[in-house]
Order: sequence, then C-alpha cells, then structure tokens
Amino acid sequence: MSLQLLSPHTKQILHALDEDHKRLDTYQHMQDYAILNVIPTGNAARQKRDIYNDTSLVEKFEITKEEYEKRDDTVKAFKERMKLGRFDPEAVAEKTRKEDEFIQKTIQDACDIKVGQRCQVMFEAQPKRGEIKFVGKLRWLRVASSIDVF
Repeated sequence: MSLQLLSPHTKQILHALDEDHKRLDTYQHMQDYAILNVIPTGNAARQKRDIYNDTSLVEKFEITKEEYEKRDDTVKAFKERMKLGRFDPEAVAEKTRKEDEFIQKTIQDACDIKVGQRCQVMFEAQPKRGEIKFVGKLRWLRVASSIDVF
C-alpha cells in the first residue's frame, strides 16, 4: 500500500509517504486537516477488490416458473392480489382506450396532410424542414399496416 498526503484546500499532493519505518507525525509536510490518501497496491489488494466484483463466486437462487407461480410471497402474487399494473383489468382497458384514441387522432391528423405542404421534423434533436412528398400507407409499419386510412 502507498500513502499520499494531500492539501486540505487544493487537494494536491503535498508529499508521498513512502518510508515505511517513519511515523506520520515525523513528516514535515503534515498539517492540520490534511488528507491522507491510502492507495492499495500489489497483487493481494487487486485480488481482494476482484472478490467483490466477480459474480461467478456468488451462489445464485434459482426457481422454476411453476414453483414461482405456486408461491404467494412474490411480487407477482402481490400485484395479482392488489390488482396492480397489468393485473388490473380497468387499467388494461384504460390503456387500450388511450391507445385507440391516439391512433384515431393520428389518423385524423394524417387526413389533414397534403402533398406539397411544408413540414418540419426533428432528426437527432435537429429540426429539418422540407416538403411533403408522400401521404399514404407504409406496409412496414406495424400500426399503419393494420389501418387503411388513405
């Protein structure tokens, strides 16, 4: 291990404390509120640090889906009991309703767009201006492919 003495105000290195046989109070650069920086060195220190980062050394708790479904002390069981998130039929219906409203609004907005109109789009946070050249159905879009509006 190596030691460094840092200034309390500028955090710059005042002195490297590399003499193992000396006590800290014998160094001339020692001052009130100085910071003592301890740097682990050597292979042993590196191995100790790696112990805490190597997840292959940790025994994992694994459970099958069937066993998880049977348990009543899981997050999923709690959400099912409390009807939270995807387990709340009203929330699912509300989400579906909002998606349908969004699609209908998008269709309505798309009907107002005409070829030749000026437009501005955001591309990588930069506005790009141009002219509309195509209005219609794009077959490779999942939402648009199921809706024929034009």
